[in-house]
Amino acid sequence: CTMSTVKLSRRDERMLSKRARSQPLSEPCYDLELVPNAADARLAEASCVAYVDDRDVWKAQLTELLLLCNEAAWRSAKRHDPAALGLPPPAACAEAKPLVLEYILDRLDTDD
Repeated sequence: CTMSTVKLSRRDERMLSKRARSQPLSEPCYDLELVPNAADARLAEASCVAYVDDRDVWKAQLTELLLLCNEAAWRSAKRHDPAALGLPPPAACAEAKPLVLEYILDRLDTDD
């Protein structure tokens, strides 16, 4: 296999993501693995929903968003039996990252 250099056009260069360095991410104050399944009625009674319309608030919760996505993917893979569907088992479901950090940051920066 030989590698070749690709020349980017100015248009391509403008479309490249150029993220500025940001503050270190902080861990949430709880362990997501210990959060009960949403099917537990007690969880619904003790929960609240907050409306967030400030990007800085979302960015402050970035680590929690990423860990929540990872936990949801792991629980989903654990709940579904791929062998029953004739599919191979997921490769290291505990390490699955359905949404990578850069993707979430891009959505926070660009989506309205």
